[in-house]
Amino acid sequence: MIAGPRVLVVEDHARLRHGFQHAFADSCDFVTSYGALVNADPPEGGWDYAFVDFNLGPGSRFSGLSVLRHLQLASPRTRTIVYTQMEEPGREMFAVAARLWFDAWGIVAKGDDSDEVLARIKIGENPTPALWIEAWKTGARTLDPLFPDATWTAYWQAACEYHGQAAMMADRLGLRYKRDLDRTYTARAKIVGNDFASQFQARRNPFDFDNRSNAVQIGAFAHLNAPFFLAPDLPDIVAHVMPWRRG
Repeated sequence: MIAGPRVLVVEDHARLRHGFQHAFADSCDFVTSYGALVNADPPEGGWDYAFVDFNLGPGSRFSGLSVLRHLQLASPRTRTIVYTQMEEPGREMFAVAARLWFDAWGIVAKGDDSDEVLARIKIGENPTPALWIEAWKTGARTLDPLFPDATWTAYWQAACEYHGQAAMMADRLGLRYKRDLDRTYTARAKIVGNDFASQFQARRNPFDFDNRSNAVQIGAFAHLNAPFFLAPDLPDIVAHVMPWRRG
């Protein structure tokens, strides 16, 4: 059995605990929700590593974004690790936000959390796939432009809810006419959405289809990343991070 550092796992599925228990034994703590984390008593000196899932269960008012923010403020020495199903929608955006906004240390996709991977973490080796390390270096800045001011969280949420249908989005955002939506958001949304998708979702980039209208392309991009854009705590997170002020 591997004797490990102090490890925290924030994950709502108890069945995924076995591998961590086998690897780290009594040095591993589990919480299933953001509230449980806030009320938890960390070990003396804090946790060395924290594995953070994005989705904390149906009905939760928080996602892994709030967990990362809490750990950054309450336990800054803890190395945070994105621990999620990377092939699911919105997870690329979560992984980029984790790094860019909260200085996440690594990525371990669910299913790749073998004893070998956990043993590497024990000795301080970063198990993040090389492609993601390079992407973090060169492409992470494509996330901030998706939120050029405080109104864009609501814009992306409306794009998810109405599949890019401009008239309904305009009404949702309190705009009088569709042309107001186009003038304020549409052209820029296509540019910044394409920049992100080209970097992190190239095989599924909705903007690669020139025969589609702007509304369809933007709606498809929003749908591809809907779990992120519709995360219940995203408005608070974006207001805290203020991507539009990050140079």
